Amino acid sequence: MMPAGADIVRHFREEGYVGPLPVLTSEECRQFMASQGRTRGRPLDWNKSHAVTSRAFYELAAHPAIVDVVVEILGNDVMLWGSTMPQRAPNAAHPWHCDAESAPHAASTVSVWIGIKDVTLESSLALIPYSHRLGLTVQEERSLRGVDRASATTESVEVWARERDARCRLVIPEVGDGQAIFFDGQLWHGSNNLSDKTRYAILLQYATPSTEIRIPDMNSLDWPFKYLDLPRPPCIMIRGSGDGAKNRFVTPPLAGESASQPQLTSRAHRLDVPLALDADTPWKPYPLFRGTTANHATIACHASALRRGHVPHEPHRQREEEILLLLDGEVDLLLPDLGSPERGGRVRLKPGQFVYYPPEFAHSLEAVNEGSATYLMFKWYSPGWQGGPALPYGLFDALDRGEHREIRDGFLTRRLFEGPTACLGKLHAHSSILKPGGGYDPHVDAHDVAIVVLKGQVETYGSTYGPNSVIYFPAGERHGMRNTGEADAQYLVIEFHGASGALPSIRTRPEDSFLKKVFSLRRWKRRVRRVIGSLGS
Repeated sequence: MMPAGADIVRHFREEGYVGPLPVLTSEECRQFMASQGRTRGRPLDWNKSHAVTSRAFYELAAHPAIVDVVVEILGNDVMLWGSTMPQRAPNAAHPWHCDAESAPHAASTVSVWIGIKDVTLESSLALIPYSHRLGLTVQEERSLRGVDRASATTESVEVWARERDARCRLVIPEVGDGQAIFFDGQLWHGSNNLSDKTRYAILLQYATPSTEIRIPDMNSLDWPFKYLDLPRPPCIMIRGSGDGAKNRFVTPPLAGESASQPQLTSRAHRLDVPLALDADTPWKPYPLFRGTTANHATIACHASALRRGHVPHEPHRQREEEILLLLDGEVDLLLPDLGSPERGGRVRLKPGQFVYYPPEFAHSLEAVNEGSATYLMFKWYSPGWQGGPALPYGLFDALDRGEHREIRDGFLTRRLFEGPTACLGKLHAHSSILKPGGGYDPHVDAHDVAIVVLKGQVETYGSTYGPNSVIYFPAGERHGMRNTGEADAQYLVIEFHGASGALPSIRTRPEDSFLKKVFSLRRWKRRVRRVIGSLGS
């Protein structure tokens, strides 16, 4: 019986592995296998980067049932550096080895071996517990004994390990489909498929972001290990943040149906508030960006100017979620779902205040000040999140209005809200005060970040941004910030955490697949070419 909770870490540190633990349902295994037949692309730069180019692989690597265990072992900041699908035909073996990438790093890497299809005791991973504490790899042990890679039998490997530590022994965990072994990459391990079916498994490899991972020279798999200077393996932040200094970080694969949307990269916009209105136009939107990221099938941001007494549209409902921040003037929010006979569902909004609208929440607004009002809108959508309870409508104040609190190290944050939504695993917002000269060093986040400067100025990417500037950093892009002005800077931070649920983006209904085939222009072109070719012959 495997340990749970804190015992997982003790067992992992002591024996070098923990499991098998259930992490995927049989349906999730089936969905993943089906997705590989449809969408599996080429990895980037080396054979262990499938999660960089495959959304299904990425969602599997970000699955909470897997990542939560990795976080227990490594801590809150976790990056993914390896992802592949080792399949073994009957009687095919993977010789005993230690992972060359993990060999230089003690207690900072975790490999996860997951049964996906036709994995049984006869085709499971084999391990030597305690071998990660021996101080040398299997490859080095073989080199000392003059034994080549193919000649190292399971029996001899077990004897070598027991000679160094009597606690070492052969263990073959009874792993089934959907179950995982979490192990230290320095552990001696191998596999041999003794069944009569091809075995499919997934290997996911994680580390702390301060652990420098290098690609081994595949022409030199024996001791001593050799590593490539370039390329560095593409890594993805899966949980938390890292400084991004030692590894090459990339943005995760895009969410949802992204073909019609451009991929967003880091961007910044300065707004001249109040925004101008045309003489004959009571409402004028100013588009800032629209596209897709790893956490959004689509996200858009625009600012708008609205003349007093005008409404851009009647209260409406939509599938997207929204955040509306008032930058200048005053508006009444028109919220029939919160209506009362005396107010008619009106809520007054002042500069620095903002609201969150969940999907299908009826809303509009009307400018009530002299001249016009200027507001900023974020709108996003991603399908498939089934978490909860979801955040409700809420009104918040992003400005610090005279609250006297101690500011330490030149920095102060005040959390405004946090929780899952219909489209996100977590939506978080906080306000920040940054003293002159204060800031934070460049780092990489596992989530998208939007920043709206309300007072003062900040510097990022070598440029300065003052009040009413909008800055957006997609997940995986390195960024930092500093107050280069002479006054306090105040700004709103919104974090968009992805919906890492049960592989939502690879779900397809039979009718969806059928319709895609029927209306696929490429498919019909291939058929026409085949018909023409047959006539010509």
